[in-house]
Amino acid sequence: MEIGKVITLDDNKDYLLLEKVELEHKEYLYMVEVDENDMPTANYHYLELIHELDGDYTEEVEDKKIIEALTSLLTIKYLNDSQNDEQDA
Repeated sequence: MEIGKVITLDDNKDYLLLEKVELEHKEYLYMVEVDENDMPTANYHYLELIHELDGDYTEEVEDKKIIEALTSLLTIKYLNDSQNDEQDA
């Protein structure tokens, strides 16, 4: 799964992959649902990416502590990225 790509999940909805995050040796995806014109909606989701022998699948993250940790990691990443962009300018 590549960041910036629109993918269709088992729920037959399309999602734009915004970011991949690793937390405690597990991979998580931060995605936004897109409409029929591939425009982002207000529906953002964290999904755990699970690797099995028969392929990869996702499971929605519902644990509030994991969601808070992932949100913190993404916030730090984006703050660091913006500081680096400012320094490069």
